[in-house]
Amino acid sequence: MKKWRKTISLVFLSVGLVALTPNVANAQSCNPCCDPCDWNLCDQTFLIGADFLYWKPCIDDLDYAAVVENDNGFTDVDYKGICPDWQPGFRGYFGLPEFFCDWGLYFSYTRLECCDTHKTTFDDPDGSNGITSPLIHPDLLTTNLYDEAKGHWDLTYQEWDVLFSYDISCNCCHSFSPFFGVAGVYIEQHLRAEFPNDWEVDWHSDYWGVGLRAGSEYAYRFNDCFSFFARASGTLLAGKADSRNRQEFGTDIEIKDDDCCHFVPGYHIGAGFVYEGCTCGTEWGIRIGYEFLNWHNVPNHRVFSGTDGDNAELSHSSSASTRNLGFHGLLAGVSLSF
Repeated sequence: MKKWRKTISLVFLSVGLVALTPNVANAQSCNPCCDPCDWNLCDQTFLIGADFLYWKPCIDDLDYAAVVENDNGFTDVDYKGICPDWQPGFRGYFGLPEFFCDWGLYFSYTRLECCDTHKTTFDDPDGSNGITSPLIHPDLLTTNLYDEAKGHWDLTYQEWDVLFSYDISCNCCHSFSPFFGVAGVYIEQHLRAEFPNDWEVDWHSDYWGVGLRAGSEYAYRFNDCFSFFARASGTLLAGKADSRNRQEFGTDIEIKDDDCCHFVPGYHIGAGFVYEGCTCGTEWGIRIGYEFLNWHNVPNHRVFSGTDGDNAELSHSSSASTRNLGFHGLLAGVSLSF
């Protein structure tokens, strides 16, 4: 978190220096219609807004248990996973649409938290029928299978960006606004699987990353009040992951992943409708839409191969950064411009 705060401070310092640049510019502007010496913060148009989000998390590899049944030499394995339900979240944003000539400057922050629990039971387990788990380290596997397993999942997702946007108006109906800037995320994950005798697997991961974002927004105006918008962007983050996996089955094992350089690419697509009006000199807007967000190479728990007592195989496992973490769902928001 210390590095996270340091990175954010550097980003906002850079943005502040850029914001002050027009006041101290001495050279002639490349745009003959724009004089940097005339820039004044008090003459700006300010935009503030908030979106209510209702998203469905889509997350890979949340299997916490497997039901094993043997019948006449045939083995059936049924994996049990956690499927997170729809969750509420919010996005807040602030902008200067006429920051400098046709350039706009925008800030946004998004947050969503989700948690879910799933339970599996089995009657009369024995050495070949019952419940096991792909999360358990092979050195801790017991002879008998379990009659119960419970999985619990927690996620805290935070995202922010600082973007410059350039307004390109083709005519009164069509407009394009390409944008670029800096973005960052902080993703906290927690997966816990509980078994009888208070035995459990407890995995926790924190990832932070900062990188570049670029994209474009298109708007089609039906009339003075009603318009359609579509927005798409891509992001590449560089950051650090810190993951710990503690397993308690009479004997304790703690597995630690500390990744000093971790790349996470992602994309965001959305579309919707906006209705705008004006009251007492203050412009307002109401928008509703649907969006998709997906991140690749997000940290995940390791799944181990090998068998009990075979030390050469105990270190073999899946990668710790193969998860796809995504959301899709509704947005509904309001904005004020003054």
